[in-house]
Amino acid sequence: MPGSINASMAKHAWTLFGDPELKEQLKQVKTNALRNLLHASMEAELLEELLIALEYQKGRKLIAAPVADRLMAELKKKADEEAKAAQGSAAEEVERRRLVAARSLLGHLVRLHRTVAD
Repeated sequence: MPGSINASMAKHAWTLFGDPELKEQLKQVKTNALRNLLHASMEAELLEELLIALEYQKGRKLIAAPVADRLMAELKKKADEEAKAAQGSAAEEVERRRLVAARSLLGHLVRLHRTVAD
């Protein structure tokens, strides 16, 4: 994968944000919900911890199910791509790269969300 993980996730976030349906759905999400999710990602040691936090917010209806499901799918997809790129590395490095990718993608989406949030 050429470039840094952060650069790759910025590009993907920009592409996702170009989806009018997702952009409209993001308008319904409160900034605090995404900020809390980003904070949870900084405390997480595994991608699955971040996914649990997102599932929790979905269950509490802090993030609507369609948005949460889309975010989970995108986070998993990019994390899996990073894991594949890190094949042959130590297991700890693979997990680190998965989480870095998810954190980075989420961080970029949170910033972009601020452009459509009330």
